[in-house]
Amino acid sequence: MSDSPQLDPTTRPPEPVAISQAVGVLLATLVAAGWFTIDSVWINVVLTAVGAAATIAATLKARSAVDAHR
Repeated sequence: MSDSPQLDPTTRPPEPVAISQAVGVLLATLVAAGWFTIDSVWINVVLTAVGAAATIAATLKARSAVDAHR
């Protein structure tokens, strides 16, 4: 048995990895919508790069949060 207290699944905080995945899906959806609605290719390229960088940053933050709890 572990010495850590058991958390109630209904009140525990959300998992960092789940939040990171949700951010990635949201950013991918917004980038895809931009490609369909914005006529400028350059704006879309910049938005895609920003979305990719934000997804990577969210993933790294989630990994550091998970590593901090080990």
